[in-house]
Amino acid sequence: MMGKNNLYLILLLFWLFAFFESHAQEKGVLCDSSYAPQAILANVNPVCISSNTVQLTLQGGIIQGDAQWKWYADSCGGVPVDSGSTIIQTPAITTNYFVRAEGSCNTTVCVSITITVFNSPPVLSVTNPEAACAPNVIDITASAVTQNSTGIHELFYYSDSNLTQAIAFPDSITTGGIYFINAVNACGEDTASVLVYINDAPPDLSVIDEKHSCYPQPVDITDTAITSGSTGIIELTYWSDYFMTIPLTNSDSILITGTYYVRAVNGCGIDADSIKVFVYTDVPILIVTNPTPVCMPLTVNITLAYTTFGSQQVQSLSYWTDSACTAALATPGQITVGGTYYIKAENTCGSTVKPVIVNIHNLPPLLLISNPAPVCSPDKIDLTQASITTGSLRVAALSYWNDSLQTSPLLEPDSVTTSGIYFIKAENGCGFDIERVQTMVYEAIPILQTFNPPASCDSLPVDITDASIIQGSSNYSSLSYWEDSLFSVPVQNPLLVQYSGYYYIKAENACGSIKKQIFVSITAPLRLHDSIAPASCIDNSDAKVRLNVSGGTSPYSIEWNGAAITDTFITGLKAGLYDVYVSDVNNCEKEFTVQVTEIAIPCFFIPNAITPDGDGKNDLFVIRGIEAFANNELIVFNRNGNKIFSASPYLNTWGGASDVNGQIVQNGTYFYILKLGNVENTEYSGYIEVLK
Repeated sequence: MMGKNNLYLILLLFWLFAFFESHAQEKGVLCDSSYAPQAILANVNPVCISSNTVQLTLQGGIIQGDAQWKWYADSCGGVPVDSGSTIIQTPAITTNYFVRAEGSCNTTVCVSITITVFNSPPVLSVTNPEAACAPNVIDITASAVTQNSTGIHELFYYSDSNLTQAIAFPDSITTGGIYFINAVNACGEDTASVLVYINDAPPDLSVIDEKHSCYPQPVDITDTAITSGSTGIIELTYWSDYFMTIPLTNSDSILITGTYYVRAVNGCGIDADSIKVFVYTDVPILIVTNPTPVCMPLTVNITLAYTTFGSQQVQSLSYWTDSACTAALATPGQITVGGTYYIKAENTCGSTVKPVIVNIHNLPPLLLISNPAPVCSPDKIDLTQASITTGSLRVAALSYWNDSLQTSPLLEPDSVTTSGIYFIKAENGCGFDIERVQTMVYEAIPILQTFNPPASCDSLPVDITDASIIQGSSNYSSLSYWEDSLFSVPVQNPLLVQYSGYYYIKAENACGSIKKQIFVSITAPLRLHDSIAPASCIDNSDAKVRLNVSGGTSPYSIEWNGAAITDTFITGLKAGLYDVYVSDVNNCEKEFTVQVTEIAIPCFFIPNAITPDGDGKNDLFVIRGIEAFANNELIVFNRNGNKIFSASPYLNTWGGASDVNGQIVQNGTYFYILKLGNVENTEYSGYIEVLK
């Protein structure tokens, strides 16, 4: 209840004060006005948060009547903070303080002061000013130089790091160099250097041509060694394109091969240059093309780009005489001796070595060809294999053709699928040589047809390689000849087989083989053995011949004087030459001549009468042919059986005389016995008439 009464009392007093003041003004009562202060003085400003007590004192101003000095924060009449001509404050942040005189007569305008409060020493961030070209000057007091700094209350400028030499005109520096800025606030200070460039000429940029690395090691083109020797450079920037529109964001860690660009800037201008960066992912890929052959006295240059055209990731090339790269080639640009040399390609990942063949000759090539082995489809023949041209001389290059005029190249000489005749051309710097080569590509095993060779009739050897024996055979690459069906014993000389029997022929190609049997017949020469009984006397037809054939193969066919005979005993022959033709079952044939002889005496004849009358005609008993029988004996008897004559040998001398009286016997019939005395003991007997 008491609290409520006090409230009413206060309200009553406030109303009475207001009433009397208003009434006094209405009635024109005199009131002395107060005057606003001129300024506020602070014993420290700025202050640091760590010691932030500050005393604020009015300067000037008059208070009249009941007026008082009233202090506010943030704005005039804002947040009341204190009253009086001097106050003590501890601001936590930079604060604006206001003060004015307030009384019943008047309220003055406010005066203010800002107390800056720092919570830490200043942080000075300096951006170097843009370079200038003399005679232009540079202002390092420009706000852009320290625009990113914080906590700065004041800045001072010096020419030395000890901050003892203040710069007289920091807003118009005429000499390039390093200067120093000192930032200060109530908590402390910070110092930083500022780099001033004042050039008298544009920069001169010198950039190395190339920089190499092996992935994943990057290339840093900001390395000072890259621009060593350059002058007048204030700033370097790095770019991906020639027109320098695309900044290079990873200039210190490049991992992609390419051409990059460096730009140098100073106050007088710019200079730019390129650098090639090579970042290798592996050792070099070295592709070597052998140089064109030459003929003495020309030389060969293996350093030409053509020799290694197509190679990749190559940093450098060197030339050597050995594969171990221990003996450098003295004149790789002017080689005078043909041979195999070696090119070494290197990069930061490693190296690759490959041979290069140099052909320098004094004569054209000599090409020797060995036909390749046959193959069975679908296998193919490689005409480029070295064995085909083994023994060739001075060959620099080989090419392959379908024709001898070299108008149609063989497109795939390393995979020939067709049998045929092709042509290989060898070249060097002095000329060329061309030779044919035959290929055999078979689709199936051979076809072998055999025929027994004709019999050999005179013990002559047989050539079983004769084409007629395998007439009709085909698709074979080779033939071999064997003595047994197991094909374990080869015929030593198939051109001169000397014994009858079975032989075997094997036909082969790349697809397989086939074997067949043949029979060889070799017979002794046909021979004719004859047994001749000559004609007993001249012109007699009692000769006999017995023929005996040997050699060949029976049965035989015989022709005697052109007529076929079956009986080899031939009689009734006269003396003379007879033709005999003999053939056997193998059609071996031979002609012989048989000579039938006769006894060179008249034919044996015993007459049956004599006329011993002395006329010289038939006076004697003349037996023709008796002279052929030296041991003959003749006995003559009369009709009574008495011997009237005998002689041994008888020499055709009896003319009818009797041995008894020597007289010629009477006419009549007499009898004789004639013994020839031959092996057969031939004996004749008969009669003879004596007629005088």
